[in-house]
Amino acid sequence: MKAHPDAAVTACKQEKEHGKTQYEVKLTGKAGEKLELDVSPDGTILLTEEYVDLKNVPPAVMNAFHGKYAGATPTRAEKQTAADGKVSYELAFAVSGKKKEATFTSEGGFVEEE
Repeated sequence: MKAHPDAAVTACKQEKEHGKTQYEVKLTGKAGEKLELDVSPDGTILLTEEYVDLKNVPPAVMNAFHGKYAGATPTRAEKQTAADGKVSYELAFAVSGKKKEATFTSEGGFVEEE
């Protein structure tokens, strides 16, 4: 892949997102970092997801998370970079034993919960 020339593809699967076909491509970088790309059928990278350490999540995101989910503790974070360069963060956590994920803009605006 041109965008990540030193990475090895570890998985690729077709999926539907909002009714459109795309491909989820998982990569492992030279240093062992894990990336996940959402790619359109024409090869355009729609979204790049990379795991980040929770300490590297912007304070505005962590403050928004704790404000919305008082008492919850995030267990994992992904930095998501869209094709237009906009960055968001998806935080994984559990509430009453149920695993959830919440996405926030890099400024702390709530986007969605899964």
